[in-house]
Amino acid sequence: MIYVIGYEVSALIFLLVVTVHFLSKPQFPSVQNRYFLIFLICGLLDISLDILGSIAISYAHNLPIGLIYVVNTVFYALQCAFPAMLLIYVWILTGNFVFSDLWRLSLWLLPLIIGEILLMGNYWTGWFFGFDDDGQYIRGLGYTLLYVATGFYVAVTFIYIHVQKRKLSTTQYRTVLAFLLLVLTALLLQYLFPHVLLTGVAIALAFTMMYFTFQNPGELLDAMTGVFNRSGMMLFIQDQLLKRQPFQVTVLAIDEMRKLNTLFGIPAGNEAICRVADYLQHVNVRSYIFRLAGDQFAVITFSAEDCRLLREEAQQRFSEPWSLLGVDVMLSCCICYIDCDDNIENEMQVLSHIESAVPLAKSRGKGTVLEIDASTLSQAQREFSIEQELREAVENDGLEVYLQPIYSMRENRFTSAEALLRFFHPTLGMIPPDQFIPMAEKSGLIVKIDELVLQRVCRWLREYDLCAAYGLDNIEINLSAVDFLQDKLAEKVIATIEKQRVDAQQLVFEITETAATVSHQALTRTMMKMCRRGVSFALDDFGTGYANITQVVHLPFALVKLDRSMLVSSMQSGSSAIVFEDTVSMIQHLGLKTVVEGVETQEQAEMLRSLGVDYVQGYCFARPQKFEDFLELMEQQRAALQAAEPQLLAGRAAE
Repeated sequence: MIYVIGYEVSALIFLLVVTVHFLSKPQFPSVQNRYFLIFLICGLLDISLDILGSIAISYAHNLPIGLIYVVNTVFYALQCAFPAMLLIYVWILTGNFVFSDLWRLSLWLLPLIIGEILLMGNYWTGWFFGFDDDGQYIRGLGYTLLYVATGFYVAVTFIYIHVQKRKLSTTQYRTVLAFLLLVLTALLLQYLFPHVLLTGVAIALAFTMMYFTFQNPGELLDAMTGVFNRSGMMLFIQDQLLKRQPFQVTVLAIDEMRKLNTLFGIPAGNEAICRVADYLQHVNVRSYIFRLAGDQFAVITFSAEDCRLLREEAQQRFSEPWSLLGVDVMLSCCICYIDCDDNIENEMQVLSHIESAVPLAKSRGKGTVLEIDASTLSQAQREFSIEQELREAVENDGLEVYLQPIYSMRENRFTSAEALLRFFHPTLGMIPPDQFIPMAEKSGLIVKIDELVLQRVCRWLREYDLCAAYGLDNIEINLSAVDFLQDKLAEKVIATIEKQRVDAQQLVFEITETAATVSHQALTRTMMKMCRRGVSFALDDFGTGYANITQVVHLPFALVKLDRSMLVSSMQSGSSAIVFEDTVSMIQHLGLKTVVEGVETQEQAEMLRSLGVDYVQGYCFARPQKFEDFLELMEQQRAALQAAEPQLLAGRAAE
């Protein structure tokens, strides 16, 4: 018989191109990927043997009969095994394949195993194929069973993908279904037209579909760095959990990427990410690298010792400068690591732990190293609960506003107060502002919170006539950096003040150090609009390293609040005392009022009085207190001043 092999040769060439392209990409280390490569190689062998076997049959008179039997027997063995291999591949795709369940696999493969054993004896039995006395190729009685076995596995695979459809993506489901239809069609045509070789065409088309839809290694690579991406990590973890092999995940999150992009430009930021990725690929431990997010990399290791070495090497490397576009830049990163053992149920649990821990590590400062254990997860869960409860508190007006009196050193009395937020929860307890304020800023809740504080302070000013009744000059309210990102912030604030019928001069808005570093033009424009309506501004946290003299000179501040850290340093060091004194003097020469925060002792108060500081704020004079307690304190101060007034008048008359 003369076979038409042109289609099969074309299919072989086409599949060779696909194989070369597949092998040219970094190979993803998963059972699915390794099995696909084996599957692909078997496809190449199948088509090659189909061509060689057909040629051997056509020229049987010129070739050793044993060679012809070997080539065709191996071909039929591969042809029969192909549908069973597809079933195993789909089993792996659904995530149900477990190495410890090989006995189940052997039961499903029993028909194939029996068929293959019978096929190996075909040389002596001639049950599947053979040659007559004239050397002509003939089919045996068992030949049809090869097609029956193939149909059996195609049917089982078809039923299985329908039962497990939820565990397959739409693309995977449709591709496998198309694979089955192509195999069935090719086998039917091959059975009807045995001289035309078509099964290789179906195999090549099926593998091409699989490769370009969901088996392409390039889809698991990060385009910028060349390491595996987040999807790749999820597949890899899934694979490790199926094999029940312990492993560790270490996440390195580069600190302050936004600041780096702002200072040096986005190309430098991209260069930093690529440099870190390249470094991690050459760390001297057995590991796999994944880019988890914009500034985060995950490194998977397979022993506690390698995990420790990785952390130590990374800390050492980040203590040295990185060359970014010709400029040496110091980078830092937070490191979180988790030991994935039998307590980990699936890849989503690992990802959830990481996503909980990384923000917690970053909140503790640059370069933090954090083990993701029960304690860490408990704290992360607490922070998540705080954010949820904070959202509910904002919606239900559940936050409290306290007032901390501010003492005038010249008048020897309280002349203003700062509005401070307090968050008490029945189960979580008292949550400090340095915990919930950053959460509120990150989630955008701070805008609503600041609106509520403004409305409440305005209501107090109007209903209790605080300034006229108690001789107060103003109440100070904090505005965050997020507030200044709003369009028409000035118009919104002025509208609230006018609606509450409050004199704008009774309000001073404190701008924090972070807010003072936003867009200079936007900040200046907003402040000038509000100043024209009578509002005043105070620069908060001066001396912490962010706020600087440029903001003091060029922005319309009326007060400068010196941070407690400057006061404490001045009491401990002679050089720090000189800096503090000069700072106070400089601010006064600029015509601005000075307020020193965090005054806790009488010694500190007397030192500040000697320097001519205008106002002090701290526990030495008064703690933040509820509005009712603040009113009581103001009543006491008013009574004391009224009682002292006749004595003052008498003293002046005597003089």
